[in-house]
Amino acid sequence: MEDFLKKDKVKKILWVASILVAYAGLIGFTCFIFEETLQLQTFTAFIYTNSEDWNSLNNHIHFMEKTQNFAEFWVKGFGWGNPIMWPAFLSYLKSNEAYIEALKKQVEKNGG
Repeated sequence: MEDFLKKDKVKKILWVASILVAYAGLIGFTCFIFEETLQLQTFTAFIYTNSEDWNSLNNHIHFMEKTQNFAEFWVKGFGWGNPIMWPAFLSYLKSNEAYIEALKKQVEKNGG
């Protein structure tokens, strides 16, 4: 009987651990998708900058800001659920915010 209770306790611990790992994975994967989306948007902004299409870049900046704001909401609100990746995602959001500000100055400088 004692062995049965020990096995049951181990199963409960493993079950809880697997739920926590799945949660961290889900949160981490979602944050990763946001990071990839923002990265693709920065590549697009780079192309607009090289082609000197300031009006399109200005419109794209507004789209980037919307994505950035939602990503910040998600990462800052739920990202702590994956403590291994969370600092990297926060750092990426900060870098992307600086990139958006630099793009705005580029558009302003070139009259877009």
